[in-house]
Amino acid sequence: VSQEVALAALDSCLPDAMFSPAFEVTMTGSSYAKGALRAEIIADCVSGLGAGQKVLLIGAVHSIVHELHARGHSVVACDMDKALVGVRYGDIEVVVGDHDTFCRLVDDSSVVVATGMTLVNGTIHAVVRAALNKGCALVLYCQSGAHLAPLLPTSWPLLACIAEPYPNYFMAGRSVFRVYFGRAIDNQRADAVLRKFGGASNE
Repeated sequence: VSQEVALAALDSCLPDAMFSPAFEVTMTGSSYAKGALRAEIIADCVSGLGAGQKVLLIGAVHSIVHELHARGHSVVACDMDKALVGVRYGDIEVVVGDHDTFCRLVDDSSVVVATGMTLVNGTIHAVVRAALNKGCALVLYCQSGAHLAPLLPTSWPLLACIAEPYPNYFMAGRSVFRVYFGRAIDNQRADAVLRKFGGASNE
C-alpha cells in the first residue's frame, strides 16, 4: 500500500473534529469568496508576527499569494506540480518545490506556510525540520489530512493549522475551515484572530 493510500485511509477513519478547534468558520458562496476567506485567515496568523515577513509558500495557491503580498510580506511560492512551475501570480513566479530547493529557500525565510499535500507526498518531516533549524514560524493549511490536522499542533511547534475537510472551498455548497492554534503562537495574536473570525458563519 502506498503512503498516499495509507494516509488517506487513516484520515478517513478519524472522527470529524476529533479535537475542538480554537474556532471554525462555515461559509457558502463562490469558490473565489471561500478561497479568499481561507487566505485571510492564513495571512492574519502570519501578520501577527509583524510586518514584512519573508514567507515561503509550499504549495502555490493564487489567493494565498495575493493576500500575503497585499499585507506587505515578501512571498516565494514553490510547488512540486510541474504544471504550476513558471506560472506567475502578479509579480511572483512559482518555482520548483523539490527537497533541495525548499530547504535552500527556507534559509531566506521567516515564515513557512505549507500545504497538507506535504503529508501525502512525505515531505512534511523535511519541511518541519528545515523550518525548526532556521527558526521559522510554521503554518499548515490542510485539505489533504484535514482530520489529522488537530494532531499536528500537539507534535510540532506550529503557529496554526487550518483544516478544511471535504467538501473543499472550490466545490459548490458549504465549506468549513477549522483553525487549531499551536504552542508557537502568542496569546495576544491568537486572541486577535479569534475575535475577528471566531464563531463566524456565512450561510
